[in-house]
Amino acid sequence: MEGIITCARYAYMPNNLGYCGPDENKNLIGYIANDEQDDGLKEILTDFQTLKPYLNFIARTNRIPDPFHKQVVEAYWIGNNLLESVSAKQYYKYLTDEFSLQKKIDRKSLQYVYGKLPMGAKPHHSFHVLNIFRRTGHLSINHTVETMDNCCISCGKVIKKMPDKLLVEYSPLGIVEGKLTQGEKKQKEILTEVDGQSMEAEINTGDLVTFHWNAVCEKITPLQAKNLSFYTNQAISLANLTL
Repeated sequence: MEGIITCARYAYMPNNLGYCGPDENKNLIGYIANDEQDDGLKEILTDFQTLKPYLNFIARTNRIPDPFHKQVVEAYWIGNNLLESVSAKQYYKYLTDEFSLQKKIDRKSLQYVYGKLPMGAKPHHSFHVLNIFRRTGHLSINHTVETMDNCCISCGKVIKKMPDKLLVEYSPLGIVEGKLTQGEKKQKEILTEVDGQSMEAEINTGDLVTFHWNAVCEKITPLQAKNLSFYTNQAISLANLTL
């Protein structure tokens, strides 16, 4: 069940901010702080309207029975070879028949998204953030560069540990000559504690960590960092086709 707690670490902060998922942030942070997972946590994550359908889709396409399998969770949030099993036709069918994207964005934006599917689009969190221009959770409003940077999963190197924060170095999303890009590295403070409860899991100076909406998610390997960069840059390139 390791994938369930990992998924919770990524899903918690936007839930805490009221952007997506059920009103269960106190229970979520309790699970994370105690590093516990059970069917109750799975039930909470199942109620995330965007997250769970994507996990179901990736798992089904790869013939994996459990949508919370660790590799499925990693595929969606970070990226791995499970995404390469998804064809453009399968992704189109999912977005239309299951996700009902045509009911959530305008027709012009819908055609932009559909047009990118044969160009290599994958069901990765960054593609959804950067190419589906309206938040499809509780808030149906346009993203800004700042919200896209916060909503994308970022990877940073830990420069300094503080009591309830980490100082990390990462490449933020920005706009250069009208196009999205991952810019020059900068330092940023991210949370490791929310409402007095710790989200940190044995992280040390020099480690690579992921973060979402300015809160730490987990420590990752150099290979995972490489995969995250690959799929994020792929999503950026596709987004730039219609900016």
